[in-house]
Amino acid sequence: MIREIENKDIDKVMEIWLKSTIKAHNFISKEYWENNYNTVKDIYTHVRNIYIRR
Repeated sequence: MIREIENKDIDKVMEIWLKSTIKAHNFISKEYWENNYNTVKDIYTHVRNIYIRR
C-alpha cells in the first residue's frame, strides 16, 4: 500500500534521506548533509504529497 506520510513517519523518512543523500552525493562532505538535516526536516517534510510504501 502507498500512502501519504504522517507525522509518525518523518523520523524514518529523514533517516532514509540522510543515508541515501550521503551515499549519492559522496563528493560533498557528510558533515554538510548532517548540518542541513534540520533544514530539510523542517521545510521539506511539511510539503504534502510525499508518499511512502507501507
